[in-house]
Amino acid sequence: QEFFGREQRRHFPELQYIADEFNAAVILTHQAYSVPDSGQQYQQIAKTGSDKKPAGGNFPQHSSTLNASVRQRKKDTYEMIVWGSPNLGRVEAEFAVEDEGIVDA
Repeated sequence: QEFFGREQRRHFPELQYIADEFNAAVILTHQAYSVPDSGQQYQQIAKTGSDKKPAGGNFPQHSSTLNASVRQRKKDTYEMIVWGSPNLGRVEAEFAVEDEGIVDA
């Protein structure tokens, strides 16, 4: 389901309830866009490791426990940067998707 603007805020308590009630992870995805201003690009890269900024404003980021950016490096290799976590600093990891599943790259 897609959530637009302020309307999306009313769904977060419902998602939190589902996560708590069923001990389940809730994964939110964002569409991202390029930051046009070079000064803001550097700030975004320093914060998230990417010059892309998630659409939807800051609310989804601030209401999440953990934020991550994933980008494809090679055909089957990806890089994930975890940021905005309360108990982790900025962490980077590379992984590959193979027939056996997800493995360290």
